[in-house]
Amino acid sequence: MQIEKNIFLPMQDGTRLALALFTPDGDGPRPVVLAAYPYHKDGHVGFGCALEMLSFLNAGYAYVLADLRGTGSSEGTTRDPFDPLRGDDLYALVEWCGSQRWSTGNVGMTGESYGGMTALAAAAASPPCLKAIVPVMPPVFFYENLVFPGGSLNMLGMCGAWLNYMNVMNLLPPLYTEGREDWREIWKRRLDAYTPYVFGPLEHTAYDDYWKRADIPVEKVHVPAYIIEAWRGFSHRDGLQTFASLKGPRKILIGPWVHGSPLLAQVNPVAHLNEAIRWFDYWLKGEDNGIMEEPPLSVYVLGEEAWRFEKAWPPRGSEEVVFHLQGSGGLSGRPDASGSILEYAHDPAVGTGAGLMTVYPLGIDYPRDQREDNARSLLFDTAPLGGLEIVGESVLTLTLSTDMPDAAVTAKLCDVGPDGASRLITSGWLRLSHRQGHRAPSPPVPGEPYKIQVRLWPVDYLVPAGNR
Repeated sequence: MQIEKNIFLPMQDGTRLALALFTPDGDGPRPVVLAAYPYHKDGHVGFGCALEMLSFLNAGYAYVLADLRGTGSSEGTTRDPFDPLRGDDLYALVEWCGSQRWSTGNVGMTGESYGGMTALAAAAASPPCLKAIVPVMPPVFFYENLVFPGGSLNMLGMCGAWLNYMNVMNLLPPLYTEGREDWREIWKRRLDAYTPYVFGPLEHTAYDDYWKRADIPVEKVHVPAYIIEAWRGFSHRDGLQTFASLKGPRKILIGPWVHGSPLLAQVNPVAHLNEAIRWFDYWLKGEDNGIMEEPPLSVYVLGEEAWRFEKAWPPRGSEEVVFHLQGSGGLSGRPDASGSILEYAHDPAVGTGAGLMTVYPLGIDYPRDQREDNARSLLFDTAPLGGLEIVGESVLTLTLSTDMPDAAVTAKLCDVGPDGASRLITSGWLRLSHRQGHRAPSPPVPGEPYKIQVRLWPVDYLVPAGNR
């Protein structure tokens, strides 16, 4: 291959973004795959994308890896997690890739997490050379699905993991300085303007204009998009919402993983790069490889531990089933007429076995056996079922009061086997001060009864016959 480590592309305001270009040996021109991150193309993300880069080169693509504005080897400054996510910069990056002599003019974008966000944001800006995207587990609607799910701060997963990681990233100098005499000046300007990323999100605890501006307008995406998601991550609701909003050709694959590369997953890894290459071969090279004749949804069914291929989500033929909480601890199709009131004392130890919504795997991401958590919770059991596949988003409707200044109510669906082993199906939570929405939180009045609805994360899970 041929490598150019530092190419500097000026933006509209003169700020230059740094790119690395990888082209395979042999005759060109070639279609281009672009990935853009805030994670140092000459450091962390450069190593992380090495296999991806080699895979695309072997498939006949040129590959461009870019540092976003104010990060890595690029010029500019960034004070907020969403500062680098600029549609005008991404538009310019795509059009540059499509206008070079080694390019056919057809550009695809891919990337994991923030890299998937840049692919969607670029597609929303509609650069003419962008022909297809493959975003992998990208958050899109940040407030509700990542930072303040249910109105509660995702403290360890977001602030302790990603925001503090970015504090370190943003303090580093450009890492490849050969032939570059201005690197100290670039670094000094960045340090002088340094603001920890944690400040912005934590100053906006309600869903206000700050978060509205950050949300990616996926309804503006018209290019063919293949979304790859994970049931045990934090962005699969984003993925399904995005899939429903896309205007152009679309596919989605949802596996049993946590947030991260499906190729490196601890359970049922999948060579997702092969799917990305097939997608780009069809849309960037014009190869009729049959990918558009396949069902648009590839879904891993938890519990059954098998892949299913569907034409719609939720799958056609699904219907709503209602279970009623019983004062006796049952869960059945009949409403409870006893008028029972159950009391519960807050226990902060509950939830430690349910897995963690985190941007970086910390070793406690996959849920463990739920029996210890269940024993400390209000528990409602069905009779043994004849088999039930739960698809989409479940909702708990609950009437309750509290004597606390505020409280977060967590609901979990579990699959309980005959031996008592309890496996998490899905969960959801709602802070009572957010019971009327996230725009204007209102603390609950102690003792006042409230009827609330708790949304559980979407899932596809088959409860086997005989389980509860």
